[in-house]
Amino acid sequence: MCSSRGGRCTPSRLVADAVEADAPGSVEALSLRMQQAKMRLRCTINAILDVRVHARGMTRAEARALMTDRGHQEDGEAEGKWRRALLTSAQLSTYYVGASEVGQAAAELAVARPGATPRAVHDEPAVARLAVPRLLRLLLDVD
Repeated sequence: MCSSRGGRCTPSRLVADAVEADAPGSVEALSLRMQQAKMRLRCTINAILDVRVHARGMTRAEARALMTDRGHQEDGEAEGKWRRALLTSAQLSTYYVGASEVGQAAAELAVARPGATPRAVHDEPAVARLAVPRLLRLLLDVD
């Protein structure tokens, strides 16, 4: 689960959590779904923060409100994220973009391999996870 990695999630980890959360009879499914929702919310807010800070002049107060009020982050987390947003450009958006790309590739793989189990559909892209997410479709031959 992403929470065991200090809150940082790779795109393939987000997809793996989705597979586990959807597993029938999973004892931890509800907890995992909540954690998954939290990480998706963070990824989305990170991308919004990145764009608004660099393209729209978002203020510190606006950023903190976004992260703590709407994103349910702690003050310390929000402060650290604000500093990262100021120091980097486009870095905070990478988790959102990567997770979107990996998720789309997995969905296309499921269509291309109709008999494959959800676990098999997850595992095939995971083997190629060292590849740039946008190249997964090419590597998996679902282009």
